[in-house]
Amino acid sequence: PRPIGGTGPVPLSGSELMTVFRCDEPCKVSCKDHGDCTRRCHDHAKCEILIPKALACGHTRRGPCQADTSKIKCTEKSKQSHPACGHTVEVSCGQNVADQKCRVALITQRQGCEHRLVGECHVFADLALNVKNMKIRTAADPELSLTALPVPECSEVVKVQRSGGCLHSVFVECRNINEAVGNQKHPAINFFPKPIGQLATLPLRPCEDFVEIKLFCGHSQYGRCALATKLRGMKRGNRVGTQFQSMDVIPHDFWPPPAQIVQALPLPTCTECARDRRLQLEKTAQQRQEEMRQQQKMVLLAATGVDAETLEAWAGGSRSAVQPRMAIHGEVRSEEH
Repeated sequence: PRPIGGTGPVPLSGSELMTVFRCDEPCKVSCKDHGDCTRRCHDHAKCEILIPKALACGHTRRGPCQADTSKIKCTEKSKQSHPACGHTVEVSCGQNVADQKCRVALITQRQGCEHRLVGECHVFADLALNVKNMKIRTAADPELSLTALPVPECSEVVKVQRSGGCLHSVFVECRNINEAVGNQKHPAINFFPKPIGQLATLPLRPCEDFVEIKLFCGHSQYGRCALATKLRGMKRGNRVGTQFQSMDVIPHDFWPPPAQIVQALPLPTCTECARDRRLQLEKTAQQRQEEMRQQQKMVLLAATGVDAETLEAWAGGSRSAVQPRMAIHGEVRSEEH
């Protein structure tokens, strides 16, 4: 090395030496199969042309001409039957099929809720399940959801009934049943493809479904389920006591207008009954007016002695037609006297 402040030569790095002292002479490596190397002089001593190489396993793979075949890894794959489950799996050459994980998608039922669970065969085998009797997933079945342990909680959507009152239905995920409505049994048929609608928010709020409240008078009023449920505990003799015709949810398309919805207790006066009473009063008033009219008619008939036709004409305002008849009747009565 050059001393500090000196003027001696400076050493070069390896890359710099290759740049400065690169040999441009033809390569002298020669192969008995491919002849002389066509590249410039370089640091190799074997033929590097890629050719098909026959491997010990019987497969063929492209590799350098002078490469040792025992050092070339075979990448060929074959389909073999897995000894643990009998499913057909794809195995790389040289690997033991028993050491491979069977990734065939299978369908089984969860323990407890009995909903369908789709997972890879090796996961179910790790759970000590009988994978040989399981159904292989098809395109019509749910998507693959389990590829490794642990098994996640069931997220299928189920329809369950509220507890403690209205018994209306709500949609929740299977894993949330106990939190929502307690320990309820639900069969596997309670499966709904997503999306099913709005899932219930936990913890459950008071039921907001609309129900029809059947009154003793036979008419109906409408209110939220939580309000209607309060009426159940009221005595039958109570003024606002009610009986329920149905606790079924009213479909959204048939929701009553806001003016007809009961918002709080006590129940308002039945509008149907009020209308019926009003119509009855009007009908009664008309009947009384007709009766009074008939009574007045009879009094006039008795007092004047005119016939009913003349009296009707008089009541109708046709005085000119009535006067002669009244005169005639008067003369007749005078003669009689």
